Amino acid sequence: MSTKADNRLAEFLRRVVAGGNDAAPVDVIFGSDTENEVQRSAARNFASSVRDMGYVEPAGGTGDDLQRVRVTAQGREWLGEYDAREPTLHPRFSS
Repeated sequence: MSTKADNRLAEFLRRVVAGGNDAAPVDVIFGSDTENEVQRSAARNFASSVRDMGYVEPAGGTGDDLQRVRVTAQGREWLGEYDAREPTLHPRFSS
């Protein structure tokens, strides 16, 4: 993936973890203030792609319902490796 795509993926995974590792993709991506069908669809598609990579799974643990997701062990491992290799893109490293 590109640096920009990796950065977006890392931010998505961080926000899911920050949401108690049980978060709605639409809220993670667009915030909880606004929501419409286009945003829900885009968020589901993104979450589906991330699930296909093995980084998230349905928060219920089974099925294809991606209304709420959690980060898998593989996703946490990728995020740790990403933060180690790209520290300047993570807010905790910036001034």
